[in-house]
Amino acid sequence: MAMASVWRISAAAAALLAVLVAAPAAAQTISLVELDAVYERGDKIVVSGSVEPRVGEIPVTIQVKRGSNVIAVDQLKVARDGSFATIINTDGNVWEVGEHSVQAAYQQGATARQTFELSSMPVDPAPAAVEGTSRVDLGDGEEGTISYTITGGTVTDMALSREGLGLTVYVSAESAGTISLTASRAYFDARANGCEGSDEEFIVIVDGRQVDHAVERGEAENVISVDFFEDEGRIQIVGTCVIPEFGAAATVALAAAAAAAVAAAGIGARGRTFA
Repeated sequence: MAMASVWRISAAAAALLAVLVAAPAAAQTISLVELDAVYERGDKIVVSGSVEPRVGEIPVTIQVKRGSNVIAVDQLKVARDGSFATIINTDGNVWEVGEHSVQAAYQQGATARQTFELSSMPVDPAPAAVEGTSRVDLGDGEEGTISYTITGGTVTDMALSREGLGLTVYVSAESAGTISLTASRAYFDARANGCEGSDEEFIVIVDGRQVDHAVERGEAENVISVDFFEDEGRIQIVGTCVIPEFGAAATVALAAAAAAAVAAAGIGARGRTFA
């Protein structure tokens, strides 16, 4: 009788063991948090999700693809609660405009997939051009006007400089920009032999540095265009004469004085500068 009981217990144990051995392991699942539909190139995209159940230190593999091309691969540590996360930086030459997919893979073939559209980086709009006029003192109680168009800033003041043989323009530059000035050749000019000869080049100095510029010569006006950088404030346009009332002798004397000042400042060999 005792022997029969032992056999019955052994048979039950063997049956239970067979059931345990035959029972499949718990299925692995993985999920990804939904991404935004569209990102711009240069954005940082947070990819996160979770697995169930967590299996030891096995990592999650992340692949980012555009079509069949793999753009990025990463292996992520899974936290104790089954969560994982990473940041994808879409800045760089490998990233192109179009649809991309993010695939996460874990144990037992568990996968999850999300897609997003990558658009081009927004282009900063060109600063709006502002047109205006500024009054300048011509001497003997007379005034003249100089018109301008400016981007990237505002004009705060203008002044003719008889000593410097040209015009000083003061700007408040919120960003890099350009100013184009339309000035009567009767106010100031750059010509050989004072104001009598052929056209010569202006010298343009922005906050102490000599810069390139563009000039459109007209019969009665010059249009002078100058680029400037953010936070620059003083533009000096140096010619050879300022309003003809000074006469040729005075102009020659001023030019000689300006030449000495230019040489002392190390700006160049041309006889023009600002006082």
